[in-house]
Amino acid sequence: MPALLYPFRLPTRAEEGSLLDDGEVGSLGCWSNRREVTVPSLTTRKREVLSQAVRLPSDQRSAFIRSQFPSDETSSKELETLLAGFDRASRSNPGWTGETTFGDAEARSNVLPFPPETAAFLTLDRKFGPYRVVKVLRPGGMGEVAIADDARLPRQVVLKCLSGRWLATPLARERLMREARAAAALSHPNIATLYDVLEDTEQPMLVMECVEGRTLRDVLHDGPLPLGLALRYAIQITDAVSYAHDRGIVHCDIKPSNVQITPTHAAKVLDFGLARAQFDAGDELSKNEAGKLMGTPGYMSPERLVEGTRNASGDVYALGVVLFEMLTNQPPYREIGPQLMAAVLASDAPAPSSIVAGLPPQLDAIVARALARNADLRYRSARELARDLIDALHAIEGRAWSGQLQLVGSPRAALDLRRLALAGVGAFGFVLLAGFVTTTMYTSPLGIEEGFGNESVLSWPIWGLQTFTAPIILMAVLSVASLLVAFLARLVWANFALLRSAGMPAVDRINHFLARVSAAPTSMLAPLLLIAQIGTLIIYASRFRAVIEGLDSLFTERAPASLDALRPSNYLEHNRLGEWLTVQLLVFGAGWYQILKRRWIGNDREATAIVFGGIAVLVLSFLFFQVIPFRLLYHNRAERVLFASRPCYIVGQRTDEALLFCPTQGPPWKHIVKLNDPDLRKQGTFESIFGALDKKN
Repeated sequence: MPALLYPFRLPTRAEEGSLLDDGEVGSLGCWSNRREVTVPSLTTRKREVLSQAVRLPSDQRSAFIRSQFPSDETSSKELETLLAGFDRASRSNPGWTGETTFGDAEARSNVLPFPPETAAFLTLDRKFGPYRVVKVLRPGGMGEVAIADDARLPRQVVLKCLSGRWLATPLARERLMREARAAAALSHPNIATLYDVLEDTEQPMLVMECVEGRTLRDVLHDGPLPLGLALRYAIQITDAVSYAHDRGIVHCDIKPSNVQITPTHAAKVLDFGLARAQFDAGDELSKNEAGKLMGTPGYMSPERLVEGTRNASGDVYALGVVLFEMLTNQPPYREIGPQLMAAVLASDAPAPSSIVAGLPPQLDAIVARALARNADLRYRSARELARDLIDALHAIEGRAWSGQLQLVGSPRAALDLRRLALAGVGAFGFVLLAGFVTTTMYTSPLGIEEGFGNESVLSWPIWGLQTFTAPIILMAVLSVASLLVAFLARLVWANFALLRSAGMPAVDRINHFLARVSAAPTSMLAPLLLIAQIGTLIIYASRFRAVIEGLDSLFTERAPASLDALRPSNYLEHNRLGEWLTVQLLVFGAGWYQILKRRWIGNDREATAIVFGGIAVLVLSFLFFQVIPFRLLYHNRAERVLFASRPCYIVGQRTDEALLFCPTQGPPWKHIVKLNDPDLRKQGTFESIFGALDKKN
């Protein structure tokens, strides 16, 4: 199924405990600690001076700037810092010059050929292992690109040979191999798969999925995108980026030319791991590269322009730029050269609705937050951005483009009503089933179904609802309590620096563990969850063995039969039976919900039988340990009588006969007697049908 058609649902913020924060160091990526960035405040005067200074030779710029601000050392330093950053960017990106516009910058950075003296490496019909080059594409900023046939499989792949001074040392090549293979572990419908890395003696080479279609940059050159399609592309791209972030990998170069649009309108993010592979703050090579600002101008966040910070927040900023382009068909900043850098640092991007009239205010708010110059005001994760995009898409498609509410009779509204009706029918059916089961399990062992006051079918929904009441109330209490504890923990964490400092290592370990769990495939998580669920049920059954055996005795009448555990004075144990079950349902229900959500969002169809088996265990647990014993333990009052001097209870009557239940004797416990039998003496007392067991004990 093309990714365009995926049902877009993502976890709420409360469900993201397994994600890495922007400031944490992932196991694979170029994560950096988020630092406070001082963004220069550029007035019109400062911009004019900057525009003049950039045209001067490098050795004259500082003197010129100081002459323009003789008594304002702060302004002079701000402009000198900007010019130094622009010089670094210009040296690192030959395509970024004083005459470079936003769009040209990306185009030039993607088409940096080898020096004229370097012979082409990927040539037609040349073989590299099982791959034979069948088409040579235009060179890219990382080297050469070609399409090749795979002799082992009926498929084509893309070969990218990597070159450049940054690969001149064995350390750089070794790191590239290590990190590119780590990126090859990414498996997502909106990420072009990295199949392999070839270690050629001349140049390293990446073997990547060959994706049909055109780049998003080429699509945007054709004209504005329909709003719904633009949001669908944005959701797919953002979902792919958030998937990689969850696994500790940051792209560092999100832009339209790194997104391929297939004929089925699926967006595929290309080159995951390439930009990241160039940067790793922990090794010697990165220290030597520290002064260089590599990347695509216009897609770099302010903190990256000023300090070179490369983290997940920078990817979110780049996603915001791409979203702006898809909505308006133009970049957020149209300045050139150092003025582009100055604009990004000094001014907020315009609202998309100021360029394209009629865009919803909700999209203006999303873009503004994604492009916030202060990283702390930006979306904290790509997943959070994706969630807002999904909400915006739903809001837009729930009404006509003119802004008028969609009529109830429209196809989409009718579809929603059908789903709501189906959900209602399903819920009512389950309640009816619960009422039938709890009624049958009460009347059957007592023999009430033999004409002694059969209950109406109309009572089943009432009894069914009652079986759900206690579990729902307990779940609500537990949920509110957990939210309150979480709130208090965050409050304490935010206000007690000493505690935060002492607890940070433990929190980091927990987050790292949760991130690894989140990264595990469904084929591994589902069996582990099912094993844990079954193991918990076994422990639960052992803990409440006496009550379970008492119920079994009532139903089967097998020796040695005992009903002592069902006596009313054992009500604390009866309550715990339901409470412990409710906790299990809450915990494992949440687990299977997360598994189902992963399947729904990521089109993951692994371990289907195990997943539905786990859900079946949940349903059966509820039926066996909540629904079946419900009336027997809590709604079992009857009139107490003495029959042949034994305490019994009248559980049913017909004409001149009474159905007695005598719990203090051995099975069978039920007897049919005449109402005028001299051995039958009524006592006028109504109580639990197991009440006599308390008096016996």
